[in-house]
Amino acid sequence: MQDRITKLTDLWYSIVSLDHHKDRDCHWYINKAWSYGKEPIYRVEHYGYIYHDVDSRDFDNYDDAEEELYNLIVDAIDEEREWAKKVLVESETDNWDKYQIENATKILNLIDESRDN
Repeated sequence: MQDRITKLTDLWYSIVSLDHHKDRDCHWYINKAWSYGKEPIYRVEHYGYIYHDVDSRDFDNYDDAEEELYNLIVDAIDEEREWAKKVLVESETDNWDKYQIENATKILNLIDESRDN
């Protein structure tokens, strides 16, 4: 699973690097927390600006946390894919500028290339 997550974070970094981003957009976490004398929990976290719909989620074991982290990164990439598809469908309108259309094309190409590897 770790290799799969690493590949996804590489793809995510390639996508967010096409445009302005903060360093925090590139970090994904599984933290281990001990509280109140109870067994530790594993907390999945991400504090990015681009993909920011992440509430910290707690898990009783690391494997479940890793699976959740994987799914969150997939979801973040899917959101970028959907944005890119929308831009390209509407590219004939005045809603999007040349820069956004170019980035949308690059995002879809990056995602397609990652599937080939």
